[in-house]
Amino acid sequence: MNKALLENPEVQRELKLELARIDLFEFCKLMHPNFYKEERKYLKDFCRQIQDFIESDEQTLVINAPPRHGKSLTAQNLTAWLFGKNPKAKVMTGSYNDTVSGIFARNVRNMIQTEKA
Repeated sequence: MNKALLENPEVQRELKLELARIDLFEFCKLMHPNFYKEERKYLKDFCRQIQDFIESDEQTLVINAPPRHGKSLTAQNLTAWLFGKNPKAKVMTGSYNDTVSGIFARNVRNMIQTEKA
């Protein structure tokens, strides 16, 4: 590609969207750029581990991270990302009460309906 084409805002937008379709961390950055930043290496590693798990034949993934480190937000992003890749995907969430699971579902729905980039 030539430089002028790469500097075209529409081409840049399409490249960002295509990258977000294939990479969970890029999708997270696109949806929540103030939280998912390149310098937050733990989030990049976290997303990579989740994506590797999703793309593997493994049956179990245990996530252990301190509070306020993006576990719930990443789970919401993951759900929206999976539905973007496969609208017939089946996702089950669990929480300690109906309110939290309702908020999770609403956030995912709103994310899917949002146009970014």
